[in-house]
Amino acid sequence: MISIILTLVLAGIIAGSIQYYLVKGVIQDTSAATGLAEGETDQPITWKTTLKEIFPYWVIGIAGAFLTPLIHEIASGGLMGIDVFKKYAACIFKGEPKCNKPDSWNYMVLFGYGIVFGYSCVRLIKSISSLIIGKFSAQSVRFKESLMQKDFELKMSIQNEHFARLNFLNGNFSEDQINQPEENFGDDEIAYQELSDSSLKGGCEVNPKPWKDWREAESLKVLLQLINTLSPSRNKSSDGKVGDLAHQNTDSDHNPWVLDMEKNIGVVTAFDFTHDPAGKCDCQKLADSLQRNKDPRIKYVIWNKKIMNSSSINGSEAWTWRSYSGKNPHNKHIHISVKCDKASYDSRSVWNISLV
Repeated sequence: MISIILTLVLAGIIAGSIQYYLVKGVIQDTSAATGLAEGETDQPITWKTTLKEIFPYWVIGIAGAFLTPLIHEIASGGLMGIDVFKKYAACIFKGEPKCNKPDSWNYMVLFGYGIVFGYSCVRLIKSISSLIIGKFSAQSVRFKESLMQKDFELKMSIQNEHFARLNFLNGNFSEDQINQPEENFGDDEIAYQELSDSSLKGGCEVNPKPWKDWREAESLKVLLQLINTLSPSRNKSSDGKVGDLAHQNTDSDHNPWVLDMEKNIGVVTAFDFTHDPAGKCDCQKLADSLQRNKDPRIKYVIWNKKIMNSSSINGSEAWTWRSYSGKNPHNKHIHISVKCDKASYDSRSVWNISLV
């Protein structure tokens, strides 16, 4: 019996080795296509590494080889030459005094069947595992690509903001079109009363020129996020934040003239939002809701040749519209400024607005 077992074990090892070296050859060809020389890998090959890699092939090959007797029975004795081993094994287990051993030819037949079934078993297991691993690998690749895309978008966002700030400092606004479109130039240039009235600057810290750095008011970031949530597909071509070079020569809330004393950084306290009724962002509806709900953070709003202040100015009642005659009619976007005290411009309270 030991000779039969050794024959099948050897057949299984040979079957596993054949499959291993076939797979290894494919891997080496692939590595050559990725920049490595043929037969070269990015790690040194040692006998320990080879033995560790080939051992699973041997195990499966041996298991397949030992299926030979089972397959013989399933095939109802269809494997020619195996009956001799069957009779020999039956003789031994019955305890008969003398059993005729199979000759060399019978061992060659058993050895051949062992290799065939061992190799077939290795191929079958390899194919199934490759199919399963391939599916998981594809999902892993897609997940990794998704993470890489998000990481790229985050880096680009940070880079764009960095360029915007550098351009603001240097007076070069070629990249700053991201924050202030050309059609928004001179946005709130004639809101003289709202921008110069000292009563509206009470409790505010003024950031003196030259402006070294800037950030967005938190309250306006909350408003922007809400508008984007309510109108995810809206047009943003006329959205604006920090002002262009021309804004720096005027009193504009698109300039970071407000100083955050805690962080020692300028704060932009005005945002522009694009009028896009088709995209469910109707600035007339937004303006009406701002007038109706009277959010205490608002300093003033400019929309469609009109301006509305949250405070009384020169006899005009608070929250009422007045004529606005600036060269920018504000019919493509609405301008919203928040008050210059930190409690107002950095409040993250939810806005009560309507867009449709």
